[in-house]
Parts: sequence; structure tokens; C-alpha cells
Amino acid sequence: MLKLYQLALYFVSKFNYRIVEVKNLNNEIWLCNKKHKTYPIIRLSINTTDEPESHIQLQQKIKNSIVTTLNCNNNYLDIHIRNNEKAINDKMVVIDENYYDGIDVTSYFPDIKKQIHMVKDQGSEMNRILNEFKNINNGAKKKSIFDSIKKGPYVTYIVALICVLVYLISLYFYRYTDNSSEVAIIIGGYYKIFVVAGQWWRIFTAGFVHVDVFHLLVNMLSLISLGRLLENYYGHIKFLIVLLVGIVFGNLFLFALNDNIVAVGISGGLYALLACLAMYIYNTKMYKIPAVMHNVIYIFLVNLMINLLPSIGYYAHLGGFIAGILLAFIFTKNSNWVSLKNNTIIVGIILCIVLGYKCMTNTFINTLYAKSDMTVIETYNSLGLKETSLKLFIRLNSIYEETK
Repeated sequence: MLKLYQLALYFVSKFNYRIVEVKNLNNEIWLCNKKHKTYPIIRLSINTTDEPESHIQLQQKIKNSIVTTLNCNNNYLDIHIRNNEKAINDKMVVIDENYYDGIDVTSYFPDIKKQIHMVKDQGSEMNRILNEFKNINNGAKKKSIFDSIKKGPYVTYIVALICVLVYLISLYFYRYTDNSSEVAIIIGGYYKIFVVAGQWWRIFTAGFVHVDVFHLLVNMLSLISLGRLLENYYGHIKFLIVLLVGIVFGNLFLFALNDNIVAVGISGGLYALLACLAMYIYNTKMYKIPAVMHNVIYIFLVNLMINLLPSIGYYAHLGGFIAGILLAFIFTKNSNWVSLKNNTIIVGIILCIVLGYKCMTNTFINTLYAKSDMTVIETYNSLGLKETSLKLFIRLNSIYEETK
């Protein structure tokens, strides 16, 4: 066993591998470093190379579990600590003091042949190795505090904080009107006639606007649940891209397919994340883990609740979900989907062109709300935004004339 721990310490201390806890397993140690591109998983064993079929099947189950749980590549190196035995496949190394057989991995692990050596006092050597492991674990715990902040879903929390702050700001504007739709328009909600009047930025800002506390709480609960799962998997930038593109696509679908309505909320982005969640579960085979599936079902149920809220823009959900499907394929980590990824990019470009054309040709407004429009303009004027209110007034007059 001493030789097993000598070799394990080498990988842990020199190459940042971590020991994977496997219950009821003797005579072997499993290691993982998902950042190692060639051998993210290593098995160390003192068993003979010619193992029974039951052991081989168990190894496959353990490897699959590590790949699924830790989200790493399935490349695998099987190292046996034996003397004068031969490696029986191209994934195997047989090593001992002054003995080596199998594939040459010294380009990845230069001093591997020097790690197993005899010592006079095996008890002292084992204590030294265990103390080394303890020091490494203590250092890892201290480092993990910073890493948990760095790797945590801070984009999710920042977006949630922005949404809460915008909601709190919205409460101020009820002094100008008691109509929540008018408040939503004032603080940047989606409103088709104002978008046609030149305020295209509403396509983006509407995603952060909530004027109903229950709507806000449900959306934030869903956002945090999805962010905890997906932000670390996709990375902060890609996660944010999916969320924002989902918001924009959702509101563009509203513009292209709906009449003059008011819409707020981050739901388009959430549905984009839901599409990515489905792809994440499939790629990582998380659907095989009951605890994960319970959490996933909970997330989907929360998002179904959103559809039960009044005045929901279903087209925004559809647009967000389609955007999420496209981005899930484009951002996929599945190496077997390269051609599918390229085809998805082409489909995405075509969809953008079609959606853009539909938006350009669907600017006619059938339903007008003159009183609400004037309330918003007067509010902007009261806030000192006289130039903005004047331009908006002139452009709205032109649109009203066109609808006659």
C-alpha cells in the first residue's frame, strides 16, 4: 500500500489531481483533474493486470460516475503497481521500482518512474505521506474559499440584484400614476408603440423590469436555481450571453408577432436557460442521478408557474427558448457535435435575418392607448427629460396619423 500512496502523492502534489472518494474499494485509488486534457482520470491499483470481468465492469461504472458527477472528459489512464507484469491495453501502465511497461506517459508526468522507491522505515514514510496529504487538503480548503467566490454564480446574483433594484425604483413612480403598466413603461418596459417611436433599447431593458412583487420573486427564484447549475458549466460570459440573448429574442418575437402590448420580466432569458439546462442534463448524463432530476423537475415547475401569471407574453417565452436551443448547440462541449454546431450557426443566422425582416415589416399599431402615452410623456417632462418627451411626442403623433 505504501507504493500506492507514494504514487498518489506524486499526482496530487505535482499535477493538482484530487482523490475521488469511492466507498468499499480496496487496493486502488482514483484521481481526477478535469483540467488535464489528456488524462483527467487516473486509476492507481496494486491488483494484477489480468483482472476478472466483474472488476472491469466495476471500473467502468466508477469512471462513468466520475465523468458524470465532476463533468470531466472520459479519457482514462490505468496504472498498476506490479513487478514484471505486462500492460494488456493502450490505456495501461505497469510500474514498480526499477520497472516500467506500457504506454510512455513521461511527457505528461516526467518523474513518474522515480516515485516508487524502497525506504528503511515504512511506518515513518507512510506518516510523512499522510501529513503531506493533510497539508495539501488544508491548503485546498483555504483556496476553495476564494475559488468558491470566483467560480460561484456571481453573474446570476448581480442580475438578480439589478432586477430587485429596478423594482424598488419602480415603487417611486407610483406617485405619478397608479397604473402598473404605465409605471413599467416609464422605467423601461417593453411597449411596442414606443419601440416603433425609436426606443429600441426597450427590447433589452424590459428584461430587468418587474412591477409585481410576486412576478419578481418567482423569476428571481428561477434565475438563481438555473444560475447555480449552469453558470459554472458554461462560464460567466457564455451564461450571460444566453440570458441576454434570450431576453432580446423573446422581446423581438413579441414585436414581430404581437400588437401593442406592455411586457416586462426576465422570462425570455429564463426560457433560454431552460433550453441550455436540457442540453446540459443530456450531455453530462445527469438524468441518471435521481437527486439532480428532483432539482431539475423543481426548476421546470417553477417556470411553469410563470406561465400561470396574468398578462404573460408567451411569444417572449417561445423566442427565448428557441434562442436557448441555438446557443446550447453553439456552446456545446460535446466533441461529436462539431458539424451540428456549424449547422446551428447557419440556422441562427437565417433566423436572425427572418426575425429582423418580420420586425421591420410589422410596425403597424392596431391598438392605441393615448391616455397612457400622455401620462408617460408628462412623467418624463416632470423628471426634467424635456427633450426626450418632446421627441417622443412628435414621433407618436406621426404614428397616430399613420393609423387613421
